[in-house]
Amino acid sequence: MNYKYLALLLISSIFIIAAAAQAYPIQIKSVTIRDYEGNVRTQFRRGEIVLIETELYYLTEYYYYYPGGVNYLEIITLWHDVFMYGLGVTQGTISSGQTKSFGAGIRIRYGDPTGTYRVKIFVWNGWPSIMGSNWKPLAEPYITEITVSP
Repeated sequence: MNYKYLALLLISSIFIIAAAAQAYPIQIKSVTIRDYEGNVRTQFRRGEIVLIETELYYLTEYYYYYPGGVNYLEIITLWHDVFMYGLGVTQGTISSGQTKSFGAGIRIRYGDPTGTYRVKIFVWNGWPSIMGSNWKPLAEPYITEITVSP
């Protein structure tokens, strides 16, 4: 048996499995929800500000795919049912092995509904309307919840 061929096949299989296991170059490493004083919370009242902090990490395995780093667009949204009540956006470039942080502050207005809100975080390579057929997500979306009371 040709051991060089077997070793090449084994190494190729490992790369294919690794690529399938991690489809995105950026990982949303952490999401922390705070009040305006910095306290970690998930329950808010109308009139309060919700601070949503994220930490993005550019996986080192993707260095060869994006050798100079990758341009990204991060979008943080706050939803109740099918309506968006807040939006935070940042753009930047992140390099292999680098971590970047971003935060968005969204006020819950006094007339907003009470109940469960969803925080949805997306990382894309740009705006879909600008990128056209080259648009793609760069991280798996992250969703968490908060509760709003009167």
